[in-house]
Amino acid sequence: FEYDVLPPQDLRGKAAPVAAWRAVRARPAARGVRTPLRLQARLVGRDDELAVLERALADVRSSGRPRLVTLVGPAGIGKSRLAHELLEQVERAPDPVSIRRGRCVAYGNVSYSALAEAMKAECAVLDDDSPAVVEQRARAALERLFGHADLLPHLAALVGAGGEQRFGREDLFDAWRRILERMAAAVPLVLVV
Repeated sequence: FEYDVLPPQDLRGKAAPVAAWRAVRARPAARGVRTPLRLQARLVGRDDELAVLERALADVRSSGRPRLVTLVGPAGIGKSRLAHELLEQVERAPDPVSIRRGRCVAYGNVSYSALAEAMKAECAVLDDDSPAVVEQRARAALERLFGHADLLPHLAALVGAGGEQRFGREDLFDAWRRILERMAAAVPLVLVV
């Protein structure tokens, strides 16, 4: 949250004035990132799985070809923790890597919400941005990536900039694939969904 500082308040039962703040607005958290638990234990018994992820990233770096790794298991087995450990290593490594995260919400049924969250992060779109601001930021991201914004209607459909155009599924998927490829052209892209 963002706060305004208020003058100290005299409160009954308190000998001295108490510091006070007024909440102004909610500030969006980083996309796709859960609020961390304050406790952090050492990762145990997942060396082999972490090595698979590290090898996949090394292969992407050396070959320039994409890799898909799927972590499957029951709730609570440590899939998110394993991804967290890989990303911690990636962020400490000297070689640049672009990281984008997207999560499926536990409520509702929003199509492509995880991909939308990752793309919103690429465009620096915040939850409280107006559709006009979202469109402006999506356009800027496309111009940075491509030098033009020809795919703006396709990206706008994903990140919530509005728009009246309707696209077929294949057309949308092709556009989104091209955007992801361009995001990964300069440095490897780790997309955690």
